[in-house]
Amino acid sequence: MKKCAGWFCIALAAAGLLWGALMALNPKGMQARVFFERGDSFFGDFFTVRTCAEYGYSNDKQEAFDTCYPALGPLMALPFPCTAKGGAVFTGVGILLWALAFAELLRMKAKSLGWLKKAGLLMGCAASSVMLHEVEWGNQVIYAAAAATLFVAWYDAEERWRRNVAAIALAVAAVLKITPAALGVVYFSRLRRAKGEIALLVAAGAVLFLAPFALYGGWDGLCAWFANAAANAKAYVHRGAWGVVPIARTVRLVMHMDVSRPWPGLSLERAANVLIGGACMLAACRAAWRGRGARAGTLLLAVAAMLLVPGNMHVYTGLYLMPVLALRADEGMDVVEAACWFALLCPVQIPLGAGCLNHPLANIAFLVLAARAFAASFVKHSVPEAEKKETQA
Repeated sequence: MKKCAGWFCIALAAAGLLWGALMALNPKGMQARVFFERGDSFFGDFFTVRTCAEYGYSNDKQEAFDTCYPALGPLMALPFPCTAKGGAVFTGVGILLWALAFAELLRMKAKSLGWLKKAGLLMGCAASSVMLHEVEWGNQVIYAAAAATLFVAWYDAEERWRRNVAAIALAVAAVLKITPAALGVVYFSRLRRAKGEIALLVAAGAVLFLAPFALYGGWDGLCAWFANAAANAKAYVHRGAWGVVPIARTVRLVMHMDVSRPWPGLSLERAANVLIGGACMLAACRAAWRGRGARAGTLLLAVAAMLLVPGNMHVYTGLYLMPVLALRADEGMDVVEAACWFALLCPVQIPLGAGCLNHPLANIAFLVLAARAFAASFVKHSVPEAEKKETQA
């Protein structure tokens, strides 16, 4: 079983190296065209949040639905110049924080993986398709992913200060991107011991969400943000990047059917996404309540819900899956699961018309992984004696 995890780490790292070689040999080829649109949209999301940081939530510099980031995000972007160099530094700092958090997660949780496998996993994830999309757009999701990864690494640490930092980190992630709050489900497995951390999470989240609005119009700025967030949800509902929507879009594209924004019948695909995501969240709550904590299956179900339910989620939000992958690599995975993870993250593209086939394949793999985790959540597992004592303490 665990040999598959090792080969997966090596294969993903090799795919990242191959992608880099293809880019070096042909920087304007398919690899560049699909991910970077020939450089026309580098750090586009950084510029929107940076513009919001400078001009507030009611400005004529950009569309209202682009000014939809809670005030903590613009406050974090303010020290970086509103230039391509500023976007590169903002994104680079986020990637560095993510790498440090992911390395800490591997150190804390991946006990059975040797240093070579850990290095291969870190390198492969850093060169994965989701990370490349993050590099393209410069979205603050990289900061949220770093904070969420640190939370998974430390939420159940022996040291109280680490658990407190983990709670604050999840609050940061939830304020930046809202959906990571779903990861708090892992607290269900240790409610009696985690009351202090849960209270800290809620208090820190409230302060980090509300306090920065004092610099951006106070109550009026908060109301403007809500209006912009609603406009964003309406404007981008057709861009669902996970689950059924991109698969349906690809089928319609191949069959020369309407894929306008939004296309006729999209509500059915969106409803299916919400239904699947809701079922995953219920299964994650059930598994966590039964004392399985942050086991990979429980965590995968929570992340699946985070990705499937919202309408405006982009490809790089797959960064939230990286902690799941680290835990699964440590637990061991069979050939089917290793193949699914590879299809989900492989950066080397398969051309399809003006885009690539990787996106629908990645979503099929993602749904297969979620379905396997969902089925496993209803199977009784023997709990190690040490884990029983920790839960009962």
